[in-house]
Amino acid sequence: MNKQGAIRFGLGAIKGAGDAAVESIIVEREAKGTYKDIFDFAQRLSQRSVNKKTFESLALSGAFDCFPEHHRRQYVFAKDGDINLTEKATRYSAKLQQETMSSQVSMFGSSSGTEIPRPKVDAVEPFSEIEKLHFEKEVVGVYISGHPLDNFKFEIDTFCSAEITVLNEIDKLEGKEIKVGGIVSTVEHKMTKTGRPFGKLAMEDYSGKYEFVLWSDDYLKFKSFLMPGLFLLVEGNVLRKNWGEKNLEFKIRNIELLNEIGVKRAKGLQVKVNAASLNPDLVKKIEALCEEYSGGTPFYLKLRDEQENISLELLSRKFRIKPVNDMVKKMKKIPEVEVEVVY
Repeated sequence: MNKQGAIRFGLGAIKGAGDAAVESIIVEREAKGTYKDIFDFAQRLSQRSVNKKTFESLALSGAFDCFPEHHRRQYVFAKDGDINLTEKATRYSAKLQQETMSSQVSMFGSSSGTEIPRPKVDAVEPFSEIEKLHFEKEVVGVYISGHPLDNFKFEIDTFCSAEITVLNEIDKLEGKEIKVGGIVSTVEHKMTKTGRPFGKLAMEDYSGKYEFVLWSDDYLKFKSFLMPGLFLLVEGNVLRKNWGEKNLEFKIRNIELLNEIGVKRAKGLQVKVNAASLNPDLVKKIEALCEEYSGGTPFYLKLRDEQENISLELLSRKFRIKPVNDMVKKMKKIPEVEVEVVY
């Protein structure tokens, strides 16, 4: 819940966060105010209701992102010889509670006077965006902070012809060529009753999920792509089966990794600029990106003169680039620029 009271996702839906834990978190927050940091959170809650498993589930879901001094991986990972942040926070809380109990049973009802220092938390490499989203999906069931395919927007927009869920209405697609992109969610490797291998490949995009079935030769040809977590471009045609009731099926012709598509298929990247907007600062920005994403694909600059209604296309002799999502995304952020892929 944010400061405006809007709830993005309920804590009760997080796997590993039981009703008792959620109830105690909310009751304590409403009684004594928001939690200042993870150590304050641990100190104010009983480990009977909020245990280590609950801590880790909350961290991986993003529930602790409100404590910006730490990131999600620190709660579940530590360098050799150290313990993770979850362990440190719970141990720190236990020591404080023990100190409080000791002071209550002492003759004078006072503490030892020694302040327990907060544990030092070493820096570790944070999760990549893909890893972070993977754990969100694992503990919540959906992606919350983004979608894994956000990193492949350029490839999907450029080389895919349809959303994956159009295949659920296959009766309308007879004879059509379809190109879809997505992330592999589940796979199955099986055998028919006659001993022939086949496989199932479930893929997701922004629109939903679809399951492909690969028989015999197709299975052997594309078996290496049947791996959860891969980002794929799947191409094929909607045809009638040549056996049985001759129902329509999506016949896969080709499968490739999404992150390789731009480099493999783009014949060039063209940047369009109005001649009146061209200046040394703009040229520096474009050149900087070309240098950052140096590769083997031709780079074109197309100058337009709106008043004279003429255009001039120039092939760069200085730069050849690597057309990937990050490069195109950064180039499109330059206000004076339009980007077009030649393929």
